[in-house]
Amino acid sequence: MVDSSSMKSLDTYKAISLDLDGTSLDTNSKISDKLVQLLNEIRNKGIKIFFVTGRTKLEVDEVLPDYLERDGLVTANGMVNYIDHEVISKHALNTELVEKVVFEARNDELYYEVHPQGFTRYALSEDQNYMKQELSLDKPASLKVNEYLARLENLDSLLNWENKLILEDVVKVYFFSMNQEKIRLFKEKLGNMQNHYPFDLFSSSAHSAEIMTSGVSKATGDKQLLNHYKLPSDQMLDEIGR
Repeated sequence: MVDSSSMKSLDTYKAISLDLDGTSLDTNSKISDKLVQLLNEIRNKGIKIFFVTGRTKLEVDEVLPDYLERDGLVTANGMVNYIDHEVISKHALNTELVEKVVFEARNDELYYEVHPQGFTRYALSEDQNYMKQELSLDKPASLKVNEYLARLENLDSLLNWENKLILEDVVKVYFFSMNQEKIRLFKEKLGNMQNHYPFDLFSSSAHSAEIMTSGVSKATGDKQLLNHYKLPSDQMLDEIGR
């Protein structure tokens, strides 16, 4: 985490790359006014500010204020990257794969979110009841509070309910269960699918999983930002929580 005590040491860098969850955001997925002020001060010293995250652009905009300036943004673990809010590169999941994993999630009555680039995360409207029932269960001790609250918020107001699948330009599909064993078994299903489709499987907790295009990462996104600004990697302070 960057704080005022490290300001002086930053003078040797031309850029700083920050993750959001676990680094810039607190347990309630909020960024403090103090950190916003500090980062703006760093940027005023001529140091580029990059945010690198597993969140999509829309999810980033939900947690970062407009008055926090940034020079580059790597979203969805490198799937879509931005300079000054303009897309400089993007990748998308295979449409057949998206259709298949959603089918399997629905078959298992597993909570899921499909994230198309530029559109709000969604699930199918006919799955609303079982997904609400899942989140109505008592929170297990193994589930982090911020992850639990995020799912409740999404279900309540941030998740669109669609009548049919939107398969184009999907940057990630997220899966969640209150039951660790249920998500573990589903991860095994996803692992078997990797024999037929090229994708990477990520898991930020014992209760979740998400899939993205193979070979794309936060690191590849960072490299694109550095190349855009013609900066060597040793002039960037990397504060990514990998």
